[in-house]
Amino acid sequence: MRSRWSVCVWMICVLAVSLWALAVPAAGSARGGSAMCSDGAAGGGEPAWCAALRPAPEVPRLGAGPLLDPTDTGWAWDFFTGDLGSFPLNNFPAFSDVGTNLGELYALDFDETATTLYALDSGTLEFGTLSLANAAFTAIGPSAPTQPGQDLWSGMTIDPVSGTIYASAIAGNVNVPYSLYTINPATGAPSLVGSDATTMAMIDIAIDCDGEMYGHDIVTDSIYQIDPADGSVTLVGPTGVDSNFAQGMDFDNEAGVLYAWTYQGGGANQYGTINLSTGALTPLSVSNPIGEWEGTVQNECVPPIFEDGFESGDTTAWSSTTP
Repeated sequence: MRSRWSVCVWMICVLAVSLWALAVPAAGSARGGSAMCSDGAAGGGEPAWCAALRPAPEVPRLGAGPLLDPTDTGWAWDFFTGDLGSFPLNNFPAFSDVGTNLGELYALDFDETATTLYALDSGTLEFGTLSLANAAFTAIGPSAPTQPGQDLWSGMTIDPVSGTIYASAIAGNVNVPYSLYTINPATGAPSLVGSDATTMAMIDIAIDCDGEMYGHDIVTDSIYQIDPADGSVTLVGPTGVDSNFAQGMDFDNEAGVLYAWTYQGGGANQYGTINLSTGALTPLSVSNPIGEWEGTVQNECVPPIFEDGFESGDTTAWSSTTP
């Protein structure tokens, strides 16, 4: 005959097993609510399947990455020396030369995969690629602005999602409206998108991961937002810098930050970021290195996070079994 002590022990064991069964889903059964998951604060960590029970995080916009990430790479070409080189985005003085090209490369940008550097040579009016190993230009085909009076490619930007190549053109000696074009990557042939007489010297353009395009006009020393559908412009605001001659501009696609290489003359320049609400330039480097630079950033857009935690439309990855 069992003693009252042994009966009590037996009942406590049964109760403990019952509570354990309620807390842990059996193999093959459906998982319970998220209240069964700890936050990992006790040091034991959280089961991997617990995360699937929580609401999916809000999907960030493309390009919402870290600001001024030193691992992001910028490239720049100097109009004076023809030197092409790379540097960490937040350290332009660390510029490292890879080669020399004595063309007139007023417009360059990386493709959407951040592997091919395209360029427009305004001297030869050709479209082609630029070698990252030695700065050699390989022509793809002739490319010249088609609007009357326009004789210079002033800027180029490639949509980092669609791969569409846009280029801006101005007149070197005559005040005529700037024009926006698309460029055929296989032939170099331009197609007119539109013009806007608001700006006569749109010296460079850049487009971000959301398809928002901006341009820098050196007559008004201001940043404008550009409609990629028709080339029309809307004033954002002044840069606060008296810029002259050729300039550079491009987005860091991971951070959504617009960088600009501005030139004031006599070798003096300011490299920094553009405030997209006001147009103002915040310098990161002043005349270091000295030169007149056209620049671009080598990275891709940050991919969006899928709301269901899996590849789009893939619901087969859900499992009712306990890991």
